[in-house]
Amino acid sequence: MSKPETDLIKDLGYLALATRLKRLAGLLQADVGKIYREMNVDFEPKWFTMLYALNYNETMSVIELSNLLKLTHPAIIQFAEQMQKKKLVVFIKDKNDARRKLIQLTAKGKNIFVAIEPIFSQIEFANRELLHESGVDGLGIIERMEKLLEQKSMHRRVKERLKKHVG
Repeated sequence: MSKPETDLIKDLGYLALATRLKRLAGLLQADVGKIYREMNVDFEPKWFTMLYALNYNETMSVIELSNLLKLTHPAIIQFAEQMQKKKLVVFIKDKNDARRKLIQLTAKGKNIFVAIEPIFSQIEFANRELLHESGVDGLGIIERMEKLLEQKSMHRRVKERLKKHVG
């Protein structure tokens, strides 16, 4: 590989695939965050799926959210703690199991959902338009990659290659 000129992540190609995808997600989230700020809504786009899930479920456990959103338990806890600082959610102890934390939207969290709900269709349309303009089935590609990783993780793929090539 030659010395990078202007965009190391792009120049690294397949080696930096995860970083490139994260950067793309960051760009999309930053623009939606600008929309929220223009609406005077103090909310981070990275919390959207948790807000959405909690809006339609009275309370959910960390495990339930983790399973539904396919995010790690630490990620769910981190988002919930960030949202709690903004007074969007509260942690409640399960009446049947004191070790189990439940997460619930506050009135402020519900109001945020109501405030941003009218733009969901516009965000969805803009995402569809972007993917259509790209000329590829972006969501289809992502879904296929997720299924392939469920069958054989990146960890396993790299370990197998190391075993073959390193010894």
